Amino acid sequence: MRFALLVANENFEAPGTEQNQEEDEDEEGQLPLLSTDKSGRADDISSQLYRPNVHSFSPAVGSGSGTEFNLQGNDIITAVRCWEQYSSYISGFQLRFGYIWTPIVGYAYGSSHEIELFDGENIIQISGTHAHYIQSLIFVTSKHRLLIVGRSAGHSFNIYPKYMDSYLVFLSGRVHGALTGLMAHWGTFSPNSTDA
Repeated sequence: MRFALLVANENFEAPGTEQNQEEDEDEEGQLPLLSTDKSGRADDISSQLYRPNVHSFSPAVGSGSGTEFNLQGNDIITAVRCWEQYSSYISGFQLRFGYIWTPIVGYAYGSSHEIELFDGENIIQISGTHAHYIQSLIFVTSKHRLLIVGRSAGHSFNIYPKYMDSYLVFLSGRVHGALTGLMAHWGTFSPNSTDA
């Protein structure tokens, strides 16, 4: 896994934000890096890169057939649970927001796999493969832990936030029996300040 700090530019679009996110490298095979001045000190562009409460979304992956779903909550994501058909595809999954589990998307059949996030830990990347169904998923956390589910087959994808310090805030997509499409929504969580 490679990480690089991207150069801030008004016309710059983060790698992987286009429809085809399978190729994040430029023509020379390198990711863009933070620019430096003559002394070798990095330019102070953190204020341009960090944009609190700015959301982005990743283009949908998968065949996209079936019924739409949208898993949102009133808290941060604290756990992910997935079910996989043996040596096949993702049959279902659900998210936990705070202490509340969402309804299951797809169905709870096959082997169950789960990751519970630590305090201050968030999901910062989702990779996987798809054919008609989503075949495999890899959830990557900010503490470099992984939840790996399914069998790698079909077309690969890699989705992540456009802005620094953003993380997964909800998932949407399509389901036709099992999971057929997935779209990630990234941002930062701001609790409702009007709560008494």
